[in-house]
Amino acid sequence: VRLELAAALQKISFLSFELRFELASALCSHSEDASDRQQSLMIWYGISEAVSKYPDQAVKLALASKLPTVTRLITRRLAEDLEKTPGPVNDLLTRVSDENRLPILRGLNEGLKGWSKATKPAAWDTIAKSGGDEETQTLIRELSVVFGDGRARDELLAIAANAEGDPGARRAALTNLVRNPTPDLLPKLKEWTNDRVLGREAILGLANYDDPGVPDRVLNQWKRDAVLRPAAMDTLVSRASYAKVLLDRIAKQELPREAITPFHARQVQSLNDESLTKQLGEVWGEVRDTPEALKAEIADWKKLLTPEVIAQADPAKGKATFTALCGACHKLYGEGGAIGPDLTGSDRHNLDYLLGNIVNPNEVVPADYLLTVFTLKDGRVVSGVVPEQNEKTVTVQTPVERLTIPADTITKRESMPVSLMPEGLLKTMDEATVKDLIAYLMTKAPVAAP
Repeated sequence: VRLELAAALQKISFLSFELRFELASALCSHSEDASDRQQSLMIWYGISEAVSKYPDQAVKLALASKLPTVTRLITRRLAEDLEKTPGPVNDLLTRVSDENRLPILRGLNEGLKGWSKATKPAAWDTIAKSGGDEETQTLIRELSVVFGDGRARDELLAIAANAEGDPGARRAALTNLVRNPTPDLLPKLKEWTNDRVLGREAILGLANYDDPGVPDRVLNQWKRDAVLRPAAMDTLVSRASYAKVLLDRIAKQELPREAITPFHARQVQSLNDESLTKQLGEVWGEVRDTPEALKAEIADWKKLLTPEVIAQADPAKGKATFTALCGACHKLYGEGGAIGPDLTGSDRHNLDYLLGNIVNPNEVVPADYLLTVFTLKDGRVVSGVVPEQNEKTVTVQTPVERLTIPADTITKRESMPVSLMPEGLLKTMDEATVKDLIAYLMTKAPVAAP
């Protein structure tokens, strides 16, 4: 019954916002629903558009709610308006209790994700001095950095630098430091590329700087550790000056041509540098194939991938390939990322379907998966899909990471009529690898890793 009432919040057109909050308040009083994700989200969908219009009622509901998810989401929405209307957030922080402090801090942190600086609410100093568990203290430190507390930044630096500390805490500390990439952080990031815990985050963080010493440092890590290669390539194709060094190394055969995937090639093209695009064509090849060439490639693979050939392939090895190349974006049997469609329920037992979508992913592209290219004020270029955005920030999901970019740092935004998934993926593999991958994609049950 309560779920039906929650669903009715957003469906009944004559229900006023005042009555929506009244009904939502009654629904949020049932603490037994706290772990029911669906119930909390249905309540949120019913009141979300009213939070900014009626902040006083929203604050009252957030403080009284026994459903932490509702409290967190209301706080997040109010935090997004902190610059224009700081009063509601300060009211929340003034009246916070031990029971709702953690969801309020989580919502505040989510709402300010991507902000390098925000005006500190008057009640924040009291919150900052309060105790709490490890997550509470971590959130307080991260938010204090956004509110301009230099001491909190020093604490994060100390946590990141502690080689004996908890790996998760170290990575989280560095991720938050990179939200505001100050000049003094650059030498530390270079040093931390050699850190077994912080290497990936440090390499990704270096993309924020235009420094001539970065490409060599990143390329050294590419050669040293295969796990760091996706992050290294993501940074190397983020700036024209870095991409130039990368292409020079490939031209000198110091790096294999296969180091550049079709996605990276497209990213280099997005830098809009004629000399780089020309050099890319010389050392790697053209990014797009003609429709005729794509049809011919599909036909060639169909001849090779007969049912008998697929039956003899190794799905376990195919799973390893899927995890490395496809798993960042696609889920299969519950494993993988959520950028692209979940493949578990797709028509993947049909070879025509598989080859059509892998070889020619741009033939039909749903709007949610269109590629967007952002040029930032610091000269960086970021490509990906946009799962979230508001007036203050834009969230961009790349194959490597999820970035929250301040809207005022974007100088150009261009939606491309292509998929985030690039063409030419099968061309980067040998025949045996393709056979194993297709065999795994066509399985009818989960497969153990090799």
